[in-house]
Formats: sequence, C-alpha cells, structure tokens
Amino acid sequence: MSIKTWPDYKRLPNSPSSPSQHESGLVVGDKVQVNSLVGVVRFIGTTDFKPGTWAGIELDRVGFGKNDGSMDGPSTPHQKKHDLPKKMMSIENNQETMLLQQRIDSLEAENQFLKLHHEDRVPLLQKQMIELETRYEHVISEKNKEIQAKDEKIRELEQMVTEMKKAGMDSVEMLESIVQNHEKKVASLETALSKERNKIQQLVQGQDDLRKAGLEAVESNELTLIKLEKAKEHWKTEKVRLQEEFDKRESQLRRSHHHEIETLLKDITVLEDVLQSKIDKESNLVESLKREQRYSNKLIAEMKSIKLQMKTNQGIIFSSAIDSYRNSSHNRWSVHNRLDTPIQEEEEEDDVVSCTLCGKDDHDLFHCSFLPNRRHTIQTHIH
Repeated sequence: MSIKTWPDYKRLPNSPSSPSQHESGLVVGDKVQVNSLVGVVRFIGTTDFKPGTWAGIELDRVGFGKNDGSMDGPSTPHQKKHDLPKKMMSIENNQETMLLQQRIDSLEAENQFLKLHHEDRVPLLQKQMIELETRYEHVISEKNKEIQAKDEKIRELEQMVTEMKKAGMDSVEMLESIVQNHEKKVASLETALSKERNKIQQLVQGQDDLRKAGLEAVESNELTLIKLEKAKEHWKTEKVRLQEEFDKRESQLRRSHHHEIETLLKDITVLEDVLQSKIDKESNLVESLKREQRYSNKLIAEMKSIKLQMKTNQGIIFSSAIDSYRNSSHNRWSVHNRLDTPIQEEEEEDDVVSCTLCGKDDHDLFHCSFLPNRRHTIQTHIH
C-alpha cells in the first residue's frame, strides 16, 4: 500500500462525509503520514463536536493515539492506542513571522541538500568498493599467473637438471651453477611475491577504512538530520510565541496612544486658556504704557514752560533792584513751589504672577516644572 504524506497544520476542505473518496484524494483505508507518524485513514467527514472536515487515522506505532481513528472505535487500556484527528490551522504572516518562515525554509532546503548529498555519496562509496574488489581480484589473478609461470620454469629447469645428470658427470658443475642461479631467481621471486602480498594487504586495509568512513559519514548525516528537525520545531514554536508577544504589545501601544492623545488634548486646552490670559494682560500693559507716555510728554512740556518763565523773571530782576528783591523772593518761592510740587505718577499695579497648573506664585505656566517632566514621562512611556 502506498503512503500519502499529509502535512501538519493543513485542514481538508469542508465537504460532507464521503465513504469512497474525498476532494483531497484521501479515501478510507489509505496509508498516510502525519509529521513523523504513519497510520491508516479510518474516517473522513464532518463531526458533531467541531465544524469542518476531519480525518481519523489509526496509527501503526503502539502507544500513540487514543482510539482506532473511527468515530465509535474502541478505547481500552489493553488495545493499541491511536492518535485523535488533528484540525489544521493557518497563521497570518507578518514581518517577523516571514523571517522565521524564511529560516524554516532554509533549514528544510539544507535538510533536503544533506539527504541528496547522502544519497549521492553512498553510490560513490559503493562504486569505490567495487573498483577496489575488482583491482584486488585482478592483482591476485596476475600474481597467480606469475607464480604458475615460475613454477613451470622451475619444472623445466628441474627437468633440464635431470637430463644433464643423465648426460654425464661432466656437466655437474655447470648444473650446480644453473641451480644456484635458479635458487637466486626463486628467492627474488619470493621476495617480489611477499611485496605484492603486502600491497594487497594494504589495499584491503584501505578498503576497510573506506567502509568505516562511509558508515561514519552516514551516522553523521543522520545526526545532522535529527538536529535540523529539532531546530525546525523550535523555530515554529518561537514563531508562535513572537506572534503572541507582538499582538500583546500592539494592543498595549494602542491603548497607551489613545490615553496620551487625550492627555495632550487636555494640556493644549489649558495652554490655550493661559495664552489668552497672557494676551489680555499684554494688551492692558500696552494701554498702561501709552498712558505713561502721554503723562511723560505732558511733564516735559510743563518743564519747558517753567524754564521759559524763569528766564523772563530774571530779566525783570535786573531792570529794577527793589522790585528784583521782592520779585526774586516771590518768584523764587513760586519756582521752588512749582519745582517741589510732586509729580503725580500712576501707581503701578503689582501683578502677582501665578502658575495655572500647580497654583504657585513664584513662576508662570511656561516656567512650570510640571509640564516638562510630564512630557518626558509621556515620551518615555511611549518609547
């Protein structure tokens, strides 16, 4: 039976229960895989406890799941447990989740690359092993042929020795020399054969080393695949956690933003009232300044008139000595009387400066320490 892969977090399309075949291609009795679990589809359709289309799967592994995947399946401690149907969900993407998804896709691509690399490397190792075995058999065959040739030559030499012995004792010395040469050649051949055997042993050792290296590479790739699967699950969990934290912070910032806007509107209203009050006071001060200017001009005109009168009186004093004494005394009294007359000045009103926000009299609203601190507090809270 073929196995169909059913990816996690993917819900089947809503449709009524069908005993034969579903729109997704699944039918009851199909072999499917959910994550790392393999099982058989026992139910596809709608249920009473939740809306949507559900699938019940009977798992192959003992100890997993709670029933046999059907709607009214048995569930006892002595029977094999099975996995409940999983309802698939989808999560909205945002900027942070997209980065996590890219990381997950990268890990999956790396996982696929390691699988392909592992699958490509195994045939290469097998090919090298076959080549080494072929080379070993070829070397053994060549050496066996050489040994057979040497043995044949030895037999020929022995036959020649026998014939020479039969021919006579005159050729004994020559035959002994030939035998010695033959023994030297045999010793040389044995040495060469020993070297070739050592080479063959080294080739066999290299073949064993390659086999061990291949097994270690396979084990390392399997461990890497397991680590990648764990990292993938970790990033999925981190993705969900960051999404929840993002939603929570966004809600808090929205509430804080509304609160600060209301506070700023209240402050603007207070500042507008204070500004209007300052404008009114400034207008009053301008009017008072104009009155003071008119009064000052009037005093200057009176002073000029007094100086002119003093010059006229001095001319009258020099024309008559007697009248001068009287007039001088009288005029001096009159002049001093006028000069000593106090000038009426408009009493300045003591304006008491007070702050509209805190109520203190030693500063106004623009120098109040409450507003800057408050702004700093608001900015710190927002950031």
